[in-house]
Amino acid sequence: WQTDYESEGKIIGQYIADNFPDAKVGLFLQDDDFGEDGEQGVRQFIDDQIVGAERYTPGNANVGPQIAALQAAGADVVVGFNVPSYTALSQLTALTLGYRPQWFYSNVGSDPTLVGSLLNNFSQGKVTDASSLEGAITTSYLPTVDQPDDPWIQLYQEIWDSHGEEGEDLTNYHVYGMSQAYTMVQALQAAGQNPTRDCLVQAVEQAGGEWEGPGRAPFRYSGDSHLGISGMSIVQITGDTTTELAPVQVTDIGDAEIEEYDGEPTSPPENGIPDEEPVG
Repeated sequence: WQTDYESEGKIIGQYIADNFPDAKVGLFLQDDDFGEDGEQGVRQFIDDQIVGAERYTPGNANVGPQIAALQAAGADVVVGFNVPSYTALSQLTALTLGYRPQWFYSNVGSDPTLVGSLLNNFSQGKVTDASSLEGAITTSYLPTVDQPDDPWIQLYQEIWDSHGEEGEDLTNYHVYGMSQAYTMVQALQAAGQNPTRDCLVQAVEQAGGEWEGPGRAPFRYSGDSHLGISGMSIVQITGDTTTELAPVQVTDIGDAEIEEYDGEPTSPPENGIPDEEPVG
């Protein structure tokens, strides 16, 4: 559903090649398909700039050797394809080492609110927020809660106020879940009454490429592709919000070109419910 990690890596790699052409780049990677796919995309553009690639095993909280190795290699830009807990661990380790590269995290691990709470927890209150993420660069493919004028955020806020947990704020993770749910409703509508797995897949393949929603780039669904959102923008974390550094870029896996997306953002229907006709 979301932008695949190879495509995200390509978009990140091209941005670094264009804006940090002389940088020594280090990679901080989860040791699975997540990290491997991200690395594959990044290396298509900056393979000759990479001075180290360090991997962590989920569940092992000691990333001191990996961060120290990137520091020793002289990496002044570090790209992380990691989950939020390891964003926090990499930040705490770097603070201890006095290591201050330009951080560039995958969208998966870059939510300041969650990372801030993890930093506070892991440091036992010595680091109380995500201020160490100030200036970090990441990617974006959905509207976020710091954009209250966005019509999708307004819809999700209304839903959360009516059905969310009392006393809890709408977060970007709620936005992510509601956005996936919006697409799932379109898929079920297109599959028709009494859907089976086969007719659901058929609906996605035949109609999914035309579905609209909060994603900032089109879906790639077709008979030949089950990949979702096709692109992302590049943003920089500033306090509790982000500043766009580069507009939405769209691409695909493999050697597909990266192009700037010129489409307009969509708005939800007035009642917030998609209206998709059954296929077939």
